[in-house]
Amino acid sequence: MNSRVESRFIAYSGRIAWSLCLISLVFALLALLLLATSVNVDVGSAWSGRGALLFFIVFSIVGGLIVAHQPRQMIGWIFCWTGLINEFMGFAKEYAIYTLLARPNLFPGGVIMAWLRDWLWIPGTVAPIIFVPLLFPTGHLPARGWRPMVWVTMIALSLSAFAAALKPGKLGEFSFVDNPFGINGTGEISEFILLAGLLISIGTLVGAVLSLLLRLRNSAGQERKQLQWLVFAALLLPPAFFVGIIFPTIGAPVLLGAIQILPISVGIAILRYRLWDIDIIIRRTLIYGALTAALVLIYFSAVVVLQQIFRGVSGQASDLTIILSTLAIAALFNPLRGRVQNAIFAQSARDEVELSMLSEKLVGVVNETMQPTSVSLWLRK
Repeated sequence: MNSRVESRFIAYSGRIAWSLCLISLVFALLALLLLATSVNVDVGSAWSGRGALLFFIVFSIVGGLIVAHQPRQMIGWIFCWTGLINEFMGFAKEYAIYTLLARPNLFPGGVIMAWLRDWLWIPGTVAPIIFVPLLFPTGHLPARGWRPMVWVTMIALSLSAFAAALKPGKLGEFSFVDNPFGINGTGEISEFILLAGLLISIGTLVGAVLSLLLRLRNSAGQERKQLQWLVFAALLLPPAFFVGIIFPTIGAPVLLGAIQILPISVGIAILRYRLWDIDIIIRRTLIYGALTAALVLIYFSAVVVLQQIFRGVSGQASDLTIILSTLAIAALFNPLRGRVQNAIFAQSARDEVELSMLSEKLVGVVNETMQPTSVSLWLRK
């Protein structure tokens, strides 16, 4: 790209990014409208995750903000891409449900939309999961030695997407629809290419995470705070999955909330808005995360123990166990919070004391060097 084209692209990059964000918003609104008109339709397996992709508009908004301030920052463009493709996938799914089930044959293109929905998740979701940790926070690779991994990832994902798009048979979520572009007789080879590409992508994802950890280990100052924001957001995802397994009724909202924190944290890190608040946020997360885990463990343990006691005495379970367990949790909340908070604050205070001692020693060395008590300090022996 020559300098003139590059300068013009940079000049219009903000408009391009916000245009992509606007298109993503239009897809989200159209998907929401179609969902509202067909919410009572029995869609079978296609119902899973219905409406969840509407929340990916956050990626588009954060991507637009990043590109508007830093046009060369690849993370911003990746977020714009992620939001656009996922919102289109949400629209494609709702359009297919509406035209194939709710109002059959009212509008054309339902099968095509179901087909697009079936394979776009590879470039729209898998690719960003790999490239964001690989490029964060600078938007560039850690070193030139990582370039082969980028090419391997792109080739693997491209082959997987083509294999998924051309695999014959029924579509994934839309199991009542045949693949309109499936090539007969290529089912086994398509499955093999798809699986091989995804396995290679898992390997490159591990490499991307390792590159992020290497950056974190070698970082300092501002870059370290930026990396801590991403690590903090990523560490919220496993507990969210765990909550979804234990409490299925609230699992989806909790997981979606954790996913939204990821682009917001990346945006804060790259735009450096309240960058240094990460220590406070991590401290509070540790306090209330540990407190919540302790209370949940105590609650379920109390319910199980009290139920066993009541069964041994009366021969049947009692709702009184729930009441007593709830009262115990209410009584333990403040004492437990105080203990957890004091433990975390004590650890933070020790770290601050060590940092303060190091700073004092550094200042002493500088003062001794800049204000020597003896001229011999400057003389070569």
